[in-house]
Amino acid sequence: MHTQSYLKMAEEVEKEHKKMVDKVSLQADEMKASYKKLVTEVQSSSFRGTAATEQRRLSISILLHFYLLNFTALLSSHLSI
Repeated sequence: MHTQSYLKMAEEVEKEHKKMVDKVSLQADEMKASYKKLVTEVQSSSFRGTAATEQRRLSISILLHFYLLNFTALLSSHLSI
């Protein structure tokens, strides 16, 4: 009786774990897509060799760090058991 209950609970835990991993994966893919879009927009910008270009490069760098920090936090919050 107890063994059956433990097996059922283990299956439920496994399902929840898979849901969390899938969610983290989806959010990571969304972050990557968003970052790629931003980089593409900046690269196709008509501002070349100006102060605006340097400002955009700095913005990209800041956003990359932001994405990486959020992704790390997301992973640690969902995968810590």
